[in-house]
Amino acid sequence: MARCAGEGYGDGPETRAGATDDELVRERAIVSQSFDLAEIARGAASRRLPSIGIAMAPLVIVVRVNYLMNMVVFRRIDALYLAQAR
Repeated sequence: MARCAGEGYGDGPETRAGATDDELVRERAIVSQSFDLAEIARGAASRRLPSIGIAMAPLVIVVRVNYLMNMVVFRRIDALYLAQAR
């Protein structure tokens, strides 16, 4: 609704140009982000999505590591001392 009413933060490149030139803004942005604001003008969104295998890989890895930890590692931990009263 705000965009339809002509409100917003600007069209992008004009708004970003000031931020990339201002040393103080760049300094503070680097602390909170993992990139330099000067790189914004050179960056672009990917034109194609990753394959389903690449997209599912992190989920599959997390599930397999969780299963391995529960079935192998945690079963070997001697934690009987936790049940003793102090």
